[in-house]
Formats: sequence, structure tokens, C-alpha cells
Amino acid sequence: MDTITQYVMEHDLTVYLVLYDRHSLAVSRKLFASVEEYIDDHYVAQNDESYGFGRRRRELSERRRFLEEDAAVPMLGAVPAPAAAPMAARSLESLMDNLGESFTTRLLRLIDERGLKDSTVYKQSNISRQHFSKIQCNRDYNPKKKTVLAFAVGLHLSEDETIDLLKSAGYAFSDGSKRDWIVRYCLENKIYNINQVNTLLFEYDQEQLGA
Repeated sequence: MDTITQYVMEHDLTVYLVLYDRHSLAVSRKLFASVEEYIDDHYVAQNDESYGFGRRRRELSERRRFLEEDAAVPMLGAVPAPAAAPMAARSLESLMDNLGESFTTRLLRLIDERGLKDSTVYKQSNISRQHFSKIQCNRDYNPKKKTVLAFAVGLHLSEDETIDLLKSAGYAFSDGSKRDWIVRYCLENKIYNINQVNTLLFEYDQEQLGA
């Protein structure tokens, strides 16, 4: 995979690897164990039902205690809350004038700021030339989330930069998504080889990034 990747960076070529079993594409056990631990620390804690039930029970207990304490305090006199100031109405035109960067604008700016060639970026992101051209020609292009994450890997973005790129396309990292946690692990550990990222996603039966 490394040899093919190095070759296609200099040649316009699409390569398909056909594998007949999962073992053929197995990642190193050391890396897999590290990702497994990372997911356990984040995804499981966020989604485990018993964890959620215990948290809700604690919150309910604290709310009940607060209400009991509040009821025990004598009321000295109700003070009316000050009237909220009316929000200034904003026209649709003013909202449109203050829109942030579109996904396409931000993507092209990031490429220019890093002094990279377009071809280098879309190849490192596992995006076809045709797909990149469609994005480049449409400033209002609405990408899929996996496309945004693929460019984050191809551009070697930090997690914060990826959050901003996702936001420009109307997305965000989800605490309930294994794919998102795997990508975040790779960004945090500077694993920017799209093939390695996709191999990890394959190990967890998650949708892969790019084309």
C-alpha cells in the first residue's frame, strides 16, 4: 500500500486492491489495541446504557435534594424579574451578509496557506480528480461528512482545524459515532495516511473516508 500510494502521488492512476478476507488488511495489533483503548475511554462512556442510567439517577437525586432545600427557605418577598430587553430584529439580508466561509472557500484557502498542489491534497484525501473538480467549481458545494473528514486527513489538520472545516459544511463531531472517534484518534496522534485511517475504520466496520 505504501509503494502504491507513493507511485500514484506522481501518476494519474486509480488502483483497486481486491482482498478476500479481513485478515489480509489487518492493522498492527499495537495500533489496534491503542485505538481500542481510546474508543473505550470515549465512545463507551458516552453510550453505555448503564452509565447513562446511573448518571440520570444521580441527576434526579440532586434535583430532588435541591427542591427540598429550596422549599425549606422562607420566602421574604417575591421580587419581579426585570423585563428582558427585546431582541433587535435582523433582516434575512443582514444574516446572509454575515455568513461564514463556505466549505469550498475554506478548503481552497487551507490548500493555498499550506502551499500544496491541489492534486497532492485530493490524492492524500482519497478523493478523485473529478470529485475535486466538482467541489472546486461550486462555491456552494454541499459535501458528505466523510468527504470533509477525508480532506482533514489529507491536509494534516489538527482536531480544532477539523472542527472548523466540519462546521463550514454544517457538520460536527458526534460523541455517539465510532467513526468520528477513530478519526479524532488519528488526528490527535498525527496519523495522516488515509489508507491507514481507512484500514482502522474497516476493522471496526465503519464507513471509510474519501471516494
